Amino acid sequence: MKQKLAKTLKILEFIITLFFALGVNSQLTLSAPPPGVTTAPYTLSYSGKLTDSGGAPITTPQSIRFSIWSDADSDNADYLGTGAINPAAGGFTGWQETHIVTPDSNGLFHVRLGSVSTLPNFTASAHVYLEVDVKPSAAPDTSYEVLDPDGNTSNLSDRFYLDSNAFAINSDTLDNRDAGSGAGDIPILDGAGKLPVINMPGATNADTFILDFDNTVSGPTGSVILQFGNTLAKFLEYDTAASWFNFNDDVNITGNLTTTGTINGVIVNGSTVGPYNQSMVFEPHYSQAVIQPDGTNNKGTLRTEFSDTDGAPGNANYNYYKWTTNQPTLQDNDLVLRIKLPEGFSGFQAVPLEFTYKTQNGSVSDNKLDLFVEDTTGTPVTLTGAAGLVNTAFTTASITFIGAPTFVAGQTITVKIKLSALNTGAAYASTLKLNYIGR
Repeated sequence: MKQKLAKTLKILEFIITLFFALGVNSQLTLSAPPPGVTTAPYTLSYSGKLTDSGGAPITTPQSIRFSIWSDADSDNADYLGTGAINPAAGGFTGWQETHIVTPDSNGLFHVRLGSVSTLPNFTASAHVYLEVDVKPSAAPDTSYEVLDPDGNTSNLSDRFYLDSNAFAINSDTLDNRDAGSGAGDIPILDGAGKLPVINMPGATNADTFILDFDNTVSGPTGSVILQFGNTLAKFLEYDTAASWFNFNDDVNITGNLTTTGTINGVIVNGSTVGPYNQSMVFEPHYSQAVIQPDGTNNKGTLRTEFSDTDGAPGNANYNYYKWTTNQPTLQDNDLVLRIKLPEGFSGFQAVPLEFTYKTQNGSVSDNKLDLFVEDTTGTPVTLTGAAGLVNTAFTTASITFIGAPTFVAGQTITVKIKLSALNTGAAYASTLKLNYIGR
């Protein structure tokens, strides 16, 4: 199947001129692009001269087939039995096109490669050689003959080598990436020097996106700002001097707000609003609580249990301590908590203590609970609503302070819960809540 044009045609002249793109050994000539052109044309000029074996110009219609390959040798496996190029042939890059030309009286012709099939973006590993096949236009494809660069039918150099000039067409792309807004395209700035919305990705797969990656605002002054809208001008700012975040408009939070540390007063129109009512909640087991029998009538059992009174999650569920005894006389045991007041503490609320409890029956002779408090100096605090607590269902007592006890932020108070019962009763201690004012 392999044929060489040298058998029937004599190459008198072969000149290829390619705008921006194609170079074939030493026979290449390049035309300079017109001034101001920023996009390379995707058609390449190709000129040649055909003569017969006697040197006479060929002037009858001819089919000239062009194809690009990664290897220089043309062999029978590169073609089908019909004479067409084998699309599965090794080295074939997939690009080919055919032109029907009628050379002039001197045998000269001219075509534009890429005007039939779009030229590829050239890569050095694949688009290395150009093959040119010629036949009379009316002849079958099996009549194609390869235009051999050197006319030597015995060697393996049957195709024209593409020099670096061929790859100039890639100046229209960068690493075979084109400018545009599609997948894999290179985005470009608009006339205002901004990245158009159409080129902005809708998301990122990165788990972390860093502003100020070069750390130019990492010192004691300056801010890192994320702004929303040019006219809207709403922003989230990290102020490095103050070491906090600023919002320049309202903030709406759906759900809980959990903070680590204190909450400082909010500045509104130059005035500080706050501090705020806050609470510390202790559920059995109470954090850092100890069991402290007083040494008299302390026989009994103290255990922790859970009660679900309505079969569903919610406020009807209780963790609690339960004190029981088999003694016929009242026995007691103490739970002692040492509670450090927060650094932002500035005082207690009107109801400083709330205590949830229950007893087996309503008789203080059978069971009861009593609370005691010492301030940060260790002085006992006079309480109201804290003595002889009884109720057959879980209830919450509101306990207040009388007088002027001393409470200092960052220092510790003592809360003691005394559970008392005899064999016909039981005492239950559940949630303890300290309500304070703080930042």
